[in-house]
Amino acid sequence: MYKLIDDILTVTGDKEDFYFDPENLILFSSAKDSEKNKIVQDYKKNVKRNPFKQKKYNLDTYPRAYIELHLTDECNLKCKYCYLQENCPKSMKAMSEETIEKAFNFTVQNFPNAKSIHISLFGGEPLLFWKKFDFLLNKAEEIFKEKKFYISMPTNGTIYNKKIHAFLKKSNVSFCMSIDGNEKIQDFLRPTLQDSSSYKTLDKNLPKFQALNNSLLARATITPHNLNLTDLFAFFQKKGFKKISFALCSSAEFQIEEEKLLKEWEKLAQFYLNHIIKDEKIIEITSFFMFFRNLHFGTKKSTYCNHGRNMFAVSIDEKLYSCHRFVGDDKRQIGDLDNGFNKESTYLGNLLNFDIEKSVKCKKCFAKYLCAGGCAHEQVSLPSMLSCKVIKHILYLSILIYSELLTNHPKAFKKLEALLVKKA
Repeated sequence: MYKLIDDILTVTGDKEDFYFDPENLILFSSAKDSEKNKIVQDYKKNVKRNPFKQKKYNLDTYPRAYIELHLTDECNLKCKYCYLQENCPKSMKAMSEETIEKAFNFTVQNFPNAKSIHISLFGGEPLLFWKKFDFLLNKAEEIFKEKKFYISMPTNGTIYNKKIHAFLKKSNVSFCMSIDGNEKIQDFLRPTLQDSSSYKTLDKNLPKFQALNNSLLARATITPHNLNLTDLFAFFQKKGFKKISFALCSSAEFQIEEEKLLKEWEKLAQFYLNHIIKDEKIIEITSFFMFFRNLHFGTKKSTYCNHGRNMFAVSIDEKLYSCHRFVGDDKRQIGDLDNGFNKESTYLGNLLNFDIEKSVKCKKCFAKYLCAGGCAHEQVSLPSMLSCKVIKHILYLSILIYSELLTNHPKAFKKLEALLVKKA
């Protein structure tokens, strides 16, 4: 387990203890073995440390911008935990071509110095919007002609046709697949509107999606019904996914007991360590890899994500929100396309002025430079402090995996390091 001693995190390993300095993001080892100490000393010497500097930006000075389009309320599934049902019950509306064009022009006008634009498509199910994809892509090419732009989206994997194939291929869309597990789990948590199997259709389409994206990510929403993370990992590995993301369910109806959740992460960490050591190809678990990168490159974060800063969501009715997860939540509205960002908004002001160094809640947390306050939606949707406890636990496990590989499995560590450097 782990404990704090004089602000230094102590992680108990199988053969030695490791110490993590959260201010400098550096690992130490208690090993008396001179060779192991040399390995750790070389790591501290060679890893590039990035001194922390809180970046200050105005809305119009960001070098990149992230726009999230809530394209449609429509969905062909009725997931039992769907967060959209709370903020914007399905109206079967879809975003108009006029709104898409306005949103793109708004982005250029408000982020004139952004050299790259990252467009994320959300719903509902974004692929139900496929008939307007050509318009969306043509407008992006026209309006962002002097910039680089990238398109990404999640999909439930149940919709596929020739037009969708052409769009995904032509636009080089980065997409991930929402899938919660095997057929029994998937069909219980994510049934179709007719209460039939969504898994069979998804499974049929999976090879087609994988042919377009050879590093396809599976995104699983974790509930009490699919809490065995190790089984989920093994299932996704068998299905050929190259990346896996586990997200906590925010629905009050599907809350997980804290102790069970933390134990499942511990089991997964041990399983994952063995996977990295034994298997030729490493499958990325995003929660671990986020911290591996921080540990390896010494990178400190000033904010968990850029929501409300250079990232904003646009709803079907042209309102602006700090994040797609808050669409429909009036408390998190930060303006609209006609009147721009509401710079008088206290909520927006708090986002723009957030400083991890001044956060009272995070001041003494060993994860503050790696978590930087955590996901804003999880902070308000999950039980008190659960998000913080999970993040700290995953960081501890990440340190344990990374340290074990660094000191005891040099070949496996080199394999991990090559992947981290490649994606840096």
